[in-house]
Amino acid sequence: MIIDKVNDYLNSHSSSTTLLELCFYIKKNIHRIPNLSIDDISKESLISKGQVSKCIRKLDYENYESYEKYLNHINA
Repeated sequence: MIIDKVNDYLNSHSSSTTLLELCFYIKKNIHRIPNLSIDDISKESLISKGQVSKCIRKLDYENYESYEKYLNHINA
């Protein structure tokens, strides 16, 4: 589950990175994330779309679209 991956990352890293910032954003907005586009996340988190996509891959998703499909599946 995404929140588990986010929490694992947050608990194992302390230095400020883009992925750390995105994980904080995801955790804070977990209920809104399924309804947000990569553009929305980029604007709200102040992280570029390219970096959002890269971070999603680091959370073990192939790309943002596979991440969205996963979120839509668990929220269906």
